[in-house]
Amino acid sequence: LSSFIFFLMIRRPPRSTQSRSSAASDVYKRQDQYISKPKQLLIHSAQLTKSIGSSTLCIATLDQTQPILITSYIGDSGYVVYRRVKKDSANEELQLVCKSEEQTHSFNFPFQIGTHGDSPNKALEFKHELQNGDIVVLGTDGLFDNMDEDQIKNVIQPVLCGKEINEDILNNAAKS
Repeated sequence: LSSFIFFLMIRRPPRSTQSRSSAASDVYKRQDQYISKPKQLLIHSAQLTKSIGSSTLCIATLDQTQPILITSYIGDSGYVVYRRVKKDSANEELQLVCKSEEQTHSFNFPFQIGTHGDSPNKALEFKHELQNGDIVVLGTDGLFDNMDEDQIKNVIQPVLCGKEINEDILNNAAKS
């Protein structure tokens, strides 16, 4: 199983980049705006990109003042949020709180931004209230085409019980 879980963190570009790339510097200057409006980062980045190709994309940020997850995505990259709930006095389990919905033109034809792609303005943006202990998983179609939310939960659940993730857990999750 080769899937990728990714996240984006905006940092100050290296000084050498700042002097050569006004685009990188501009992104850095707008980072406060992007934290509350990740769709603007997605749109702005797509406009600045000169590379050939296209991709799906998911960005998630945390509000700086309250426990709000703000997401923006296009295509079949997305996210799930799980909440820890008491199963009984000694055990917890994960409950699915929300799951992004794929954006597709038709089967196996997701929205994409880039060369000859869809407008980045078609990206969706949502806000979700989080609680302490919630688990957020971002992934590409490499994850979500191969594992549903229950299988992902079955990989995470043992970690809550203090178990290490090993090949047996991954294999059992992929089979369920």
